[in-house]
Amino acid sequence: MLDDAWENVGALASQRRKRRSPERYTRYMDLMGKCVVTKPCSFKEAVQQVVKVDAMVEEYDSIVRNSVWDVVPRPEDKSMVISCWLYKIMQAANGSVEKHKARFVAHGFS
Repeated sequence: MLDDAWENVGALASQRRKRRSPERYTRYMDLMGKCVVTKPCSFKEAVQQVVKVDAMVEEYDSIVRNSVWDVVPRPEDKSMVISCWLYKIMQAANGSVEKHKARFVAHGFS
């Protein structure tokens, strides 16, 4: 019975598919890697980019100009409210970067 299988199917090594890199996608992935702009993961990464610093300055000026927050001394029995910067990249329909935005957000649950 095994002899019949060998005659009909062939050796197992001939049935294995050769593995090769997908060359047809390499140029596409290279192009997409250049088009996609990544957001910074930390404040240290953000301050190294001039456009992010400009976005943070614009947000800070907006907060001061609109009197959004009042800085007051912390009462002894209360904890501080934690805050962080959020970064967003606004892109046009063709994929180009339209604007870098930064938001200063307070964590209300803290």
